[in-house]
Amino acid sequence: MNSKQIFIEGKPVTEEYLLNMATELTSLAELVKLVRQPLEMLNYSVIKNDEFLFQNYLHTGGLQCLENNLEDIQNKIQRISNNICPDEM
Repeated sequence: MNSKQIFIEGKPVTEEYLLNMATELTSLAELVKLVRQPLEMLNYSVIKNDEFLFQNYLHTGGLQCLENNLEDIQNKIQRISNNICPDEM
């Protein structure tokens, strides 16, 4: 098998680098799981016509928290992407 060394910004891609990227992606997957939980709860409240649960979530800032978490996920994914494939290439 012919393997070719891969470089990012002139530095070789190592197993340690790949492990770090995989660890960051795994932590993002866990954060997505946490963001999905309140969405599932909101969906359940709509299905069960539970207006109190839905309104309470809205009035206590739940949507803002979801938005902040999604923005955080977006920024982290972009950072990982930039680390893997910088714009200079």
